[in-house]
Amino acid sequence: MLNRKLAIIIVNYNCATDTVECLNSLYKVNLEQAYFTIVDNNSSDNSVELLTDHIEKKCRSGKIHDSNSIIDLKSKDDTFSKINFIKSDKNLGFAGGNNLALDFLLTSGYFSTKDHILLLNPDTIVTKNTLRSFLEIKNNSFIASCTIKSYQHPKTILSYGGYKINKFFGLIRPSGKTEEPDYVYGGALATNFHTINKLGRLPSEYFLYWEETDFCTKAKKTGIPLLLINNTFILDKVGQSTGRGKLANYYFVRNSFLFFKKYYPRSVFTLFITNTLRIFHKLVKGDYESAKGMFLGITDYLKSNYGYKDFS
Repeated sequence: MLNRKLAIIIVNYNCATDTVECLNSLYKVNLEQAYFTIVDNNSSDNSVELLTDHIEKKCRSGKIHDSNSIIDLKSKDDTFSKINFIKSDKNLGFAGGNNLALDFLLTSGYFSTKDHILLLNPDTIVTKNTLRSFLEIKNNSFIASCTIKSYQHPKTILSYGGYKINKFFGLIRPSGKTEEPDYVYGGALATNFHTINKLGRLPSEYFLYWEETDFCTKAKKTGIPLLLINNTFILDKVGQSTGRGKLANYYFVRNSFLFFKKYYPRSVFTLFITNTLRIFHKLVKGDYESAKGMFLGITDYLKSNYGYKDFS
């Protein structure tokens, strides 16, 4: 038996049905060392009710916490719930939601630096060997992902878990099976508490998209390896929780500028040209909402407006 724990974090926003399906796939693996933390990012639907009901029915050891009370919850008898549900009072985004869970786990005092962490998107399904493969990583510090296959077409490989960035044009492509990635897939990102202690939390200024890219880039610059675990895979519904419209295009474009300004400032001008061409392409196709999102992303970058964007 592996002498370490695996803390699994899932951030939910208006997608409780997907989250429950993801949780059910995790239960089927039945890994004794696995502990689950679900964060609801102030969903506007009935997610909290559905997830609370699921936890109360499925997990006798489950606990439900409000985000404003998690910091002082270290147990007097050193017990720790198998599943914990944290209700955030505001939408913190991908990084902020995961950081809230990390704060909770670190404050609990239940995990050591050798214990592992898995950040998992709610619209993913784990397979038989996924959790054990991540738990078997022996590096002292690491960030890892695995092969990603399509939920709708399980024989289709979407990526091997890693991606390459064209540092001049800002284009992204999946890395090859044995190619060293520039960053790994954030929807199934494994690491350990030792790495979190070295790097700190995920950068919350992105809110959505590019935060794992920043996190991995920072890791590589400090000598922490990025690993692709290709003896297992997850199934991904691809964008089920965020879609691919104005919102997704806004955050992707705005945050690409933020990332390049931080790490490759000489390429920011080229990024303007690339995204201007993308906007024209969207307009020609009649996808006006996506074009609007991209344009707003550029203008908010120029205004240094980061974090959450209210589209209501």
